[in-house]
Amino acid sequence: MADEIERTQPAREPGDALRRRMDAYPPPADHPDHGASQEDRQRGRSAYRLGASLAHPPQPIQDEASVLGLPPRLLTPRIQEAITGLMEEMDHTRLRLANSQAHESVLNSLADTDGVLPVLNRRAILRELDLRVGLAREGGSPFLVSLFYLTNFDALRRIAGLDAALAGLTRLAAEVLSAAGLGDGRLKADELAEGRFAALAGTLGGASVVLARGDEPPRPPDQLGARAEKIRLGVTDKGLRWGGVLLPLAVSAATVVADGGEEAGALVARLDRLLRQ
Repeated sequence: MADEIERTQPAREPGDALRRRMDAYPPPADHPDHGASQEDRQRGRSAYRLGASLAHPPQPIQDEASVLGLPPRLLTPRIQEAITGLMEEMDHTRLRLANSQAHESVLNSLADTDGVLPVLNRRAILRELDLRVGLAREGGSPFLVSLFYLTNFDALRRIAGLDAALAGLTRLAAEVLSAAGLGDGRLKADELAEGRFAALAGTLGGASVVLARGDEPPRPPDQLGARAEKIRLGVTDKGLRWGGVLLPLAVSAATVVADGGEEAGALVARLDRLLRQ
């Protein structure tokens, strides 16, 4: 009968047939399991296997098998070779992704930076101002925006050349960055979540530099431009030394409060009107 069972149901493992024979024929009279039910004998074998596993714990599963949830007995050499290849390809993919993200970050930074000044270009500054205006409109704190203009840019160009005029404008931008302690000024995710932001500097084109700052304490209306005036004097008092000659730098400045009531374009237009008064 046991042989017939083995022929009709092939054993999955070599020990299967032996276990079926043990279940089919009762143990001899002198065996410790004689008289025990099949259920008791099965319980005894389970206890034996448990003791054996505790006495001889399995070897640690290889890293690749652990990641994929494979039992060690399935990790044949061919499968291990395939898994190792997959893991190496995953490492290469992660490296390529990291390089691509770093390259994208550099390109984004270049796309946002002005071609002459070390500040954001017009497109980027207006985009960032719109984000800050949106925060203020949704209940965030108002912030100050100052517009600086190198009023004698054209005069410098006529007297000392275009390079001298650009150097004077760069000197203004550097003073703005230094006074505000700026990085690139762009909003970060945590700053957006908390409704706060660092100072922001950019250019609207021409001889202009814009400074937006949200870390200022509340000021009376007549003192809104105190920081901007300090920056302006830092430029005009020092001037620009060019070709052994000290050239004067004339700068005008205007400051307004942005409370979310107008878009970035309207805000900039209001600043421009103040400068031309």
